[in-house]
Amino acid sequence: MISLYVHRQDATVATATVPVRWCITKAGLDELKMRNVFFPYLLIIIVSLDEQTDSRVETRYLVPLTQILQYVEFRRPGRNRIFATVVWNADPATAEDPLKSEAHLRDTYLKRGDGGQYEKTLVNALGTSIMFDEPYRMLQWLATLTAEVPAEFFAKLHPRWLTRWVTRWLTTWVVNECDFRRRARFAFTLQPVLILRGVLICATLKLGEVILFWLGGMFKLNYRALFSWAWNFKQIWQQGAWDTPDDVFKHTFSSRSPAFWPLTPIVPLGLVALGYYGLGFAVIKTVLFAAVILLAASVGFLASSPVMHRLTETWTKREAEEKARERQRWERELSYVLCDGVMTPALSALPPERRTLRLRVQRLIAAFCRPFPA
Repeated sequence: MISLYVHRQDATVATATVPVRWCITKAGLDELKMRNVFFPYLLIIIVSLDEQTDSRVETRYLVPLTQILQYVEFRRPGRNRIFATVVWNADPATAEDPLKSEAHLRDTYLKRGDGGQYEKTLVNALGTSIMFDEPYRMLQWLATLTAEVPAEFFAKLHPRWLTRWVTRWLTTWVVNECDFRRRARFAFTLQPVLILRGVLICATLKLGEVILFWLGGMFKLNYRALFSWAWNFKQIWQQGAWDTPDDVFKHTFSSRSPAFWPLTPIVPLGLVALGYYGLGFAVIKTVLFAAVILLAASVGFLASSPVMHRLTETWTKREAEEKARERQRWERELSYVLCDGVMTPALSALPPERRTLRLRVQRLIAAFCRPFPA
């Protein structure tokens, strides 16, 4: 029911970033309408076939089905396979909301874990098919395409030290040359200042903690932790004479060190201040409670008035009309996805109203930003 198209029909692409176009048969569109699918999306997955499949080097795209074209980047040279399938939000509560539907699908299929891997595994170990745990959504909506990507189409890797400096503090990898240049501008301008500021703040806080320990009569500390980049303050006392927090507090409050005596008057003074201000807080809380009661009574009166009833009916009617117009618009746009004649995967071959700014930007990035091999 769905077909994919690339520029070269001999399975060898001309660049590492290629436009992919798709279309759906008339029977497929009728089935989408029959199932009341308001906002269908196309999930595109690219995996390498020359090496063992690893979800960390997968490339996934989630695009509206009516976009009909998407520029995709390959992550490894050699044989790559493109999977495409139609997905949609099946939750009745949010299915008619385009923003919530897209957010739900992105959270389902594009969410990554701490190691950069996709949390939801879709491709089998051989990289030959997709494993669907929700077949009622996917059905037979699956298309595959194999492409050969020469190694010279990828950008050359930068030195390891430069890559580590540019990608510091980042949880994702640099995917292409434009992404690297964008992050490099930050890495060589603001990043050194932020790192220096963080080191100074960390050292100052650690030094303040050491001074507090000194006032408690604790001098056997791990002073080397002052020169560590880590923000873990436990290093100061864990590697000294004490190993647990109990050891720290037992020694502090049982100490007879003269350095600890000046801190003694602070405790009763703090209790006096707390009691003084506590009475003021009680008055403030009483006033706030009365204000909340008055506000709740006002809201209840307005909610039961005829004016509010008419406003509610007007809002409900406008919301229903807006949803009806949105559905009609999507049904008109679905006509662009219909397989009709030759489907050329090029931006210039699309209808003028389908040549969106997003696709023009993708074409520009594909022309000047070669991807890095994973």
